Amino acid sequence: MIHSYTSTTRDVRGVFIIDPNDRIAAIFFYPMNVGRNLDEIKRTLIALQTSDKYNVLTPANWIPGDKVMVKSPATQQEAAKMEKKTEKDLTSLTWYMWFKTLPQGTR
Repeated sequence: MIHSYTSTTRDVRGVFIIDPNDRIAAIFFYPMNVGRNLDEIKRTLIALQTSDKYNVLTPANWIPGDKVMVKSPATQQEAAKMEKKTEKDLTSLTWYMWFKTLPQGTR
């Protein structure tokens, strides 16, 4: 692939993560003078798999084993209902930002 901001004789390395439905889930582009970060590519792949499997969101700088985010309630009333749930692994920072811990050894 040739990146529009580089010389036509030099390439840019692209990494594409494609999901089982043949949709592009993530794209990384690295110029010739910057090496790829395989740890970040692996972390992204695990985060995508975790999100799909558990229907959760992975926050910034998430690594396997960290808390994940659940989809935000639309209203404060919905948040109040979530607060009453007996799930002890469900916590919030504010009414629209909820986190949970996945079972040990899951990803």
